[in-house]
Amino acid sequence: MNQHTAVSDAEISYSNASNLMIQAGTIFGIALAVTLLRCYVRLVMLKAFGKDDWTILVSMVRNYSIIRPTNQC
Repeated sequence: MNQHTAVSDAEISYSNASNLMIQAGTIFGIALAVTLLRCYVRLVMLKAFGKDDWTILVSMVRNYSIIRPTNQC
């Protein structure tokens, strides 16, 4: 009952990395737009920029350091 199936070279070399990077980049772009709009409202319109806003900015910077473009794909 232990059957081994041969794996082709095409199956081994196939990767979803580029698709995953596109999806992650799109979601990051949406999150960045929402964050920038929130910061605009809090700074310009309300003039009340609090600790929670700084936390969001730090999170976005750290997230960018993870998703930034590389030549590894």
